[in-house]
Amino acid sequence: MKQKITVIATIIVVFFAINKTQAQTVANDNSAIVNNKVQAVFEKTFPNAERTSWMPVKNGYEASFSYNGIETVVGYNKAGRSDYIVERYGADRLSSSVTAMLNDAYKEYDIVNAIEVNMNGRISYLVNIESKKFKKVIRINDDGMDVYQDMAIATH
Repeated sequence: MKQKITVIATIIVVFFAINKTQAQTVANDNSAIVNNKVQAVFEKTFPNAERTSWMPVKNGYEASFSYNGIETVVGYNKAGRSDYIVERYGADRLSSSVTAMLNDAYKEYDIVNAIEVNMNGRISYLVNIESKKFKKVIRINDDGMDVYQDMAIATH
């Protein structure tokens, strides 16, 4: 399961980085892309969604949007059930328990931002932290916390 979440989180990270321009090419007429049931569930769940774009995916639809200042991607099956929700937000929105865990383990680092992956009720985080010399991506899930990526900051 840890590997599956890691793969999905990696895909989502790449999606956020690359899909911004692709999402703009999707038609604004959501009715042509999304079935009525999915559209109704989406509008009820995220009534204040902004800049929504839809993409068809293998077994349903994916909505990319901003909601209460959080960049969000939600995957729906064709019946309207949400399979995953991915949110990218700043350090100020990270839960206090996750923030405390990171501050205890990485005292010399500042929390920059986070990606939260909720897949069928299981929540995982990829949190970007940095010090004067290093940047790290910390993965946090039910299995614990580990360094997902570690990079030195180039100094000139």
